[in-house]
Amino acid sequence: MFDSLSRMSDPALLPDLITYLEQRYREAMLLALGDTDEARAETERTLVAAKPFTVFCRRHMNNNRPTQSFMVDNNVGIQFADATECVVATAAAETVADSMLPDTSIAVTTGKTTRLA
Repeated sequence: MFDSLSRMSDPALLPDLITYLEQRYREAMLLALGDTDEARAETERTLVAAKPFTVFCRRHMNNNRPTQSFMVDNNVGIQFADATECVVATAAAETVADSMLPDTSIAVTTGKTTRLA
């Protein structure tokens, strides 16, 4: 069951985005390479090499906190404190293009009345 109150009162229950992605990366690499000491070491070497980038990401996110979220097709957009915006996920392979088109189930006429004979 979704419990938004506990998440709001204790944000430590959820990882930040960078930590979440690092965790998923570790899991994916161990799945792909096998759960061996060598695979774990290779995964950690990769994360250590990416450390300057992840440090930058954390600092940037802390300095430009999200201020608003909004829906973008099959995605979620975020506006940051510096007024920049982005979407959370990359473009989907099966994008729902033009999903906000008007409903065409009711015909729109030109306003002329047609009398039945």
